[in-house]
Amino acid sequence: MYFCYLCPMKLSVIIPVYDTAATLERCVMSIAEQGVDETEIIIVNDGSTNPQCETLCRRLATNVPRMIYVAQRHAGLSAARNHGLELASGDFITFVDSDDYLEPSTYKEVMPPLLRDPTIDMVEFSYIEKEGHDRLARLNRLTSRTYDSFAAFWLENKAYRHAYMWNKVFRRHVFETVRFPLNQNFEDVAVLPALLKLCRKTMTTSQGLYHYTWNGAGITAKATTEDVAHLLDSQIAVLNEISNRDFYKCCLNIQLDLFELGDEVLKLPVLPYHGTLKLSILHLFGLERLCRLNRFYRKMVKASR
Repeated sequence: MYFCYLCPMKLSVIIPVYDTAATLERCVMSIAEQGVDETEIIIVNDGSTNPQCETLCRRLATNVPRMIYVAQRHAGLSAARNHGLELASGDFITFVDSDDYLEPSTYKEVMPPLLRDPTIDMVEFSYIEKEGHDRLARLNRLTSRTYDSFAAFWLENKAYRHAYMWNKVFRRHVFETVRFPLNQNFEDVAVLPALLKLCRKTMTTSQGLYHYTWNGAGITAKATTEDVAHLLDSQIAVLNEISNRDFYKCCLNIQLDLFELGDEVLKLPVLPYHGTLKLSILHLFGLERLCRLNRFYRKMVKASR
C-alpha cells in the first residue's frame, strides 16, 4: 500500500481498477488536474491479471500527489469500492470508473453547493456516454435543481434512468451504514436508493461533465439473466415505496428484457397505469402474454434485418 500525503482530505475519489492499463493514466490525470485542493485519489487494484496494470498503478502512486494505492485479490467491483471506502478520509466521496475521465474543473464546479449548504448531501452532475473511440456519443445534460425528498429526486429527476455512482459527489456520512453488495452486478441501482434516503437534500447541476465510455466487454454488455433479475429486484424494491407511470414503464421494460433472456419468472406487480401500447396490452392480456408477445416481436424484427 502506498500513501503519498499527510494532510487532511476534502474529497476522496475512489477508482476500482481491473486490467485497464490502456485508460487508467488518462483517468487519474483528469482527476489530479481538477483544481480541487485536498483531493485524495484512491486506486484499488482488484487483482488485475495484466502486469502492466500493476506497474502503472505503482508509478502513478509515486508520481501523483495525495494518492493511495492498494491491491487486493480479485473480488469484484463492489468489494473494490468497499475497500476504497474503508481507506477514504475525505469529507466528500465520489467514484470514477478506470476507463472514464472528467472534463477539467468538474469537481471545482460541482462542489460549491455542498460547501455552501451543509444540508445538501449529494450533488449529481451531467455526463456524456461514448461507445468505443468516441464513435457514438450521447450527452445527458442535467438542470440545476434542489430536491427535498428521495421520492422527488427519484421520480421527478427520473433518477432511475441514470442511477450511477460515478456522476455524483456524496457527503461522507451517508456511507456510514451503507456498503455495496458483493457478487452482484448493477450494484449502483441496489445501493443508490439507500444512500438517497439518508440525504437531507439532493441537487442536480448543469455544471461539470463526466465522460463515460461504454465497454463492449464490460459488465453491462455481458449482463446475465441473474444480473437483470437483480436489477429488476432493486427497482421493484423502490417501486413498492414510490411510483409513477414513467418509473413503472422503466421497470416493465426490464421485466420484458428478463423474460427475453430466458427467465420466465414474472416479478413485476401489475399497477393501474395506462396510456401506452405496452400498458394497454398488459391490462388486456396480462403480464405473461405481454412478455411472450414482446419476445416474439423482437425475434421477428431481428430476423428481418
